[in-house]
Amino acid sequence: MHKASRALLNQAKRIAKAMFSIPHHYVIVLEDAIDRTTYTEAHLWWRDSNDPDKGMVVVTLAMPEGRLLEFERFECEEPSVLKGSQPQEALSIDQRRQVAEAFLMTHAPGFKTDFPQLHDEGFKGFTRFTWSQTVAGLPLPDTGLHIDVDARGRIKAFRFKGKRVRLPSPPAQLRSREEVLQEAKRALNATLMLAHFDPKLYLLPQDGLGETRLVYWIEGLWPLPADADVPGPAYNVHVSSPKKPRLLPLKASSDTVVLGQEALESFLEHVSGDLNRYPRRGMDWEDGRRVVWLKETYADYISPDLWPTPDVLLRPAVPSESQPSHQAKTFAQFFEALFNFHVAQMTVCKASGRLLGFIRFSHEDETKRVISGPKCLPHAVLKARAVAFVQRVFPEAHRYLFLVDDEDALDSPTIPQEGPGEASGDSPNQIFRFEAFIDGIPLYLFSCFVTLRRTDGRIVAYMSTDTHPSIFLATPKTPRVTREAALARVTQELDIRLEWEQIPEGERNDIALFYRPYFPQGTIRFIDAFSSEPIRERYP
Repeated sequence: MHKASRALLNQAKRIAKAMFSIPHHYVIVLEDAIDRTTYTEAHLWWRDSNDPDKGMVVVTLAMPEGRLLEFERFECEEPSVLKGSQPQEALSIDQRRQVAEAFLMTHAPGFKTDFPQLHDEGFKGFTRFTWSQTVAGLPLPDTGLHIDVDARGRIKAFRFKGKRVRLPSPPAQLRSREEVLQEAKRALNATLMLAHFDPKLYLLPQDGLGETRLVYWIEGLWPLPADADVPGPAYNVHVSSPKKPRLLPLKASSDTVVLGQEALESFLEHVSGDLNRYPRRGMDWEDGRRVVWLKETYADYISPDLWPTPDVLLRPAVPSESQPSHQAKTFAQFFEALFNFHVAQMTVCKASGRLLGFIRFSHEDETKRVISGPKCLPHAVLKARAVAFVQRVFPEAHRYLFLVDDEDALDSPTIPQEGPGEASGDSPNQIFRFEAFIDGIPLYLFSCFVTLRRTDGRIVAYMSTDTHPSIFLATPKTPRVTREAALARVTQELDIRLEWEQIPEGERNDIALFYRPYFPQGTIRFIDAFSSEPIRERYP
């Protein structure tokens, strides 16, 4: 790092510590300077040195003036970070707004003039107040600032986005609101599906049917152009392909399904190459067990309870004999460690022993060898290996899974069908997707992905779902509500509102006025196929 950048970062640390009371046992774990057009961004991350999982403070300043661009605080016990006393009792929304405004008067003076539009939004544990720049009385995207205040009046996060220089012009004539609303209703679609709902994320009807349900999934809630001179749909807002991928059923396999940590370790080391020469670490992780294969140079410095997440890279570095004192990472060093810290990782379900996920990290030297090395295997060979792998790690795969035979969707790039082909420089890997069905009914978000190296067919990655499709076997599968009735229930609450939005596939500064569909009583994502009751998102 240049001396000028080092001096600027030292100045930024002094300014940040004057703004916020950084606990004395926090150490700087990342510091970097990024040049922008008119200023330099100083990024500073502090971490709790006693227990790195308990606390972190992130500050970004515009230097050399020291203007606050971003502040974020992550803490388990959440001791006070801001200077001064903090109220301990729950505050009303208005009181939280006053706390936010007091903070902004210091760190973003003039915010009410520059960003007149205020919007507050409730999240779990905090309220977000957003002030935006406006045109025609409507907020512009990616402008202004937001600030998060928790129930006790503590600032959890702040981000300054700034003002938009090139302002859009409102349309000369708006499309009829009623016309667009009817168009939005016609664009809706409802697909019968089986879904498993997390009550933490969705508001379920109080009908005793539980968390696994037969529902209609609602889609087609796309924004529609508001300009009368731009007939909708336009701007490629919702372009759908008429091509439907083929679904290929899997045949029953006589191979034994591999279950359990030790068996899966041996199996993955076999199908993914030379993993057995790397040291392993294991750790309980939520409802699963995680295992990583580490590079040998890192193995002695990563304790078993620290390795499982990239978050470990932000922990204070282990001092060496040649460098006895702690030294923070730059962003470049962070990402270098991120991609070189471990070789592979797998996650196993504790209850069933089923493989939930696996990834073999590609390192630059290995990728170069693959791309410039041997020819690709035929597509049919890779497909057969993907199917064989799924049958070994997914119990009763032939009962539930179908291979999505859609090369244009995920293959990168297309591989010749007849004999080996030359490896392309675009990607060394090929991805195959499997979707789950029961009695012809698709399962919502029950997909499996298998990634293979195109030159030798080694397994590079696998991703499954936390739950198995068998949880739906007892779920009733004959709907009492028709698709038309489900759509009618949705349209009862559907409304539209004017919003400035980024034009899809346009330049970054291209925005236009759209009518966006929404539900005033809460976002509806599903309609229960037995009661026609809406299932809403719990949080926005």
